[in-house]
Amino acid sequence: MAYIGRHLDEAGLTRLDLATVGNKDSNHISATEFDVRATGDFNELVTFVKALESDSRLAEFHNFVIKAPQIGNELEGRFNLTIYDPKTRQ
Repeated sequence: MAYIGRHLDEAGLTRLDLATVGNKDSNHISATEFDVRATGDFNELVTFVKALESDSRLAEFHNFVIKAPQIGNELEGRFNLTIYDPKTRQ
């Protein structure tokens, strides 16, 4: 969760919700699922997505929705995110 929070902060987004909703493990990969809600401008949302795309961990976005602001100028991004990590050999 700190990994996603760091990327949200670095992109300049304001975190509204960040929750772990599931964990799946196989022999070689661990997948952690998150629900995320954040506000910011368009460029901050793009910066966040690009940062996850170029990082060393594999990220998969699901149900990505951008809502127009009802008040003010900030957009709200809502999405489910799965982070995949290789399991270390023992």
